[in-house]
Amino acid sequence: MLANHYNECNEIFWNEESFNYSLEEKRIWDMDKYWKLEYFLIKLCESLVGAETLNRELAANLYYLANSINLSISSHNDPEDYYFLEKFNQDEADECRDRLNHIMRILWGRIPFNYDYLIIANPLIQKDMANWVEGMKDLTGHIRVTNAGVD
Repeated sequence: MLANHYNECNEIFWNEESFNYSLEEKRIWDMDKYWKLEYFLIKLCESLVGAETLNRELAANLYYLANSINLSISSHNDPEDYYFLEKFNQDEADECRDRLNHIMRILWGRIPFNYDYLIIANPLIQKDMANWVEGMKDLTGHIRVTNAGVD
């Protein structure tokens, strides 16, 4: 994925199948949609390594996206707000908020991108890593490691 595919970002962030749409319009907490959003954001982080700046539209959309998700969680937790999310799990929401804010700090350049423990906990990233390891196996089913690295 290239970072300049802003239409793809807009679709992932705002379309009717997105996590944010599920929160704002359907008022449903959907972990599968969250994992897909997070996976996309991780890939976006990866594609932006070394970039000096963010596209203005992308920066605005990232800000609004994170703000919207954080406010949805806060509103659900406020008994005077009358905003209720179906299928809401407080522990999941707390973990997702922490994970999302961590990724946003990476995107804003506050911390460097690497595959730290938060990133590799995403089940879709784990699937990517398992596929990569599987692709590195030789015919005997073992990973070949040489002095030059994985062979």
